[in-house]
Amino acid sequence: MLIRTHLFTTGSGGVYSTMFNKIKQYRHKVFFQILLANSLIIIIFMFLLFAVLWSYYTEIEVQRKIDANTAILERMETYFNHKQDLLKTAVHDLSNTNKEIMDEIVFSLDHSEQELIEYRLDKYMQSSSFQIVSSWSFFEDYFGQEEDVIAVTLTSEKSLSEKKLYSRRRMDQKSKNTFQISHPLYYGNAMELLGILNVHYDYAGINNLLDSQKEQLKGTVYVYTEEGKLLYPTAEGTQLKNINAPSYETSINTIQIDGEKFYVNKLVDERSQLMFVGMIPKKEVEQVTTVHVVMLLLTVALASTAITMTYWAMRKYSKRIQSIEQSIKKVQTGDLNVRIPENNKQRDELSTISNSFNKMLEELNRYIDFVFVSEIKQKEAEMRALQSQIDPHFLYNTLEAIRMKAVADGNKTTSEMIVHLTKMFRYSMKNHDEVTVEDEILHVKSYLNLFQIRYPNRLNVVYEIPEHILAYPIPKFILQPIIENYILHGLRKNEYSNLLTIHIEEQKKTLCIRIQDNGIGIKKERLDKIRAMLNDESEVLDSLGLSNVHQRIRLKFGDGYGLEINSVEHKGTEVTINILVPFWNRGRETHV
Repeated sequence: MLIRTHLFTTGSGGVYSTMFNKIKQYRHKVFFQILLANSLIIIIFMFLLFAVLWSYYTEIEVQRKIDANTAILERMETYFNHKQDLLKTAVHDLSNTNKEIMDEIVFSLDHSEQELIEYRLDKYMQSSSFQIVSSWSFFEDYFGQEEDVIAVTLTSEKSLSEKKLYSRRRMDQKSKNTFQISHPLYYGNAMELLGILNVHYDYAGINNLLDSQKEQLKGTVYVYTEEGKLLYPTAEGTQLKNINAPSYETSINTIQIDGEKFYVNKLVDERSQLMFVGMIPKKEVEQVTTVHVVMLLLTVALASTAITMTYWAMRKYSKRIQSIEQSIKKVQTGDLNVRIPENNKQRDELSTISNSFNKMLEELNRYIDFVFVSEIKQKEAEMRALQSQIDPHFLYNTLEAIRMKAVADGNKTTSEMIVHLTKMFRYSMKNHDEVTVEDEILHVKSYLNLFQIRYPNRLNVVYEIPEHILAYPIPKFILQPIIENYILHGLRKNEYSNLLTIHIEEQKKTLCIRIQDNGIGIKKERLDKIRAMLNDESEVLDSLGLSNVHQRIRLKFGDGYGLEINSVEHKGTEVTINILVPFWNRGRETHV
């Protein structure tokens, strides 16, 4: 088989060379001119037929995509109806079966937050079941499972002020990426209008719904109220900017904006009194599909007689494209060691593609370990964080109740310890990867205050920090684990001469944080082992705190940063933390 192929390849060049010479010879003869004329007639006829079929199928495709857009608008209609039904159910349940919660809401409208907390504590102490029943827990039961809920507020009918009754995160009044659903709230048998209950949502739920329909979604989607107010636009929905709101009716029509034509699909929902609008660029609806390509290929196949000469001229390019395609398919199967053969004599677009493809694979092989391993570690850290989460509001309220009980019993020491513990917990729950040096130092002071309450006069702490450095950003939780390691393993708890010094200074592009103590120190063998493990990410330190801090700093700033440990047994230990100073903070002196 190999021999036959070789013979065919060897002879084909001569055969087609002879054919080309004959064509040159017969170029001015009648036979060649008739053949050329017939070929042109066939090509023109086939492409006219192709144009008719193309137009017919395009109309079918336009209708299919508009139908798909209508289905998406109907799903959005169901989404908003669900939100309204949930709010109506909550209002009905609140007005008819939860008088105690309604009394609390009425009380909150005319009193401060502190008075509301005291009101809840009184109800808690009076309750025989010792359970806190509050408007917060009521709305948590109704809206806690709705991931896109931001907050629940009540606009007072009397004062027109807005009172927050429940929130899952901070509500930004100026944010444009939110919407609200409202319903009147009545109080008592007299059905007195207490105010308007508002549920604030972000766009996450709608965006997730649209993302699930990403393959069917073409163009942009908008939601309007009956008054013409824009309630929701897609993130990239800029077509309606400076354009009046469309008329409030169910219809399908076309408009032209800045020279571009759009299909406008409008769906009015009388139940929610909203209008859902889908805008589809005409060029997206009428774009080339697989069927169009098939029709084109059939046309080309029927006119193949006229394209034969072009095929041989493009044969070498076809081979090179085939080589690129085969290499791409191998990469798709996971083979990242494949390379496209390069021809240094040719400097065309295919050579550029081949060179770029090969360089891309080299870069991918170089960084895949770093990026992939870092991603896995990040996911594992997020999973551990999710598994360890608890309801912060419940814990804050519980700690506050315990502290007030301790104060009432005259136990000021316990109350003070709870205050410091609450500060530490609030700090740990901040959803920020970076904090200021000042915030981190305050967190350390809370931790050390807890220790000094337990062991008074056993530890002296010295802070040597220039004032302008207090505003510098640093990674969260990099000081407390190291200080905790000293207290657990290096502090002489029976002595009063323990000294801990925290010194911070800026050295060009690096922020150096030195934590020095006069504790029991570290044995040389143990110190060498710790240093070796810090430089080997595959090893896990016995002290997870040191390992965690060192690896987080290196992942964020690079291998040139992290922890340095020096220690002399029986004399003390010095831990130096080196992190990168952001260029906008370098050398800047401010007053905090």
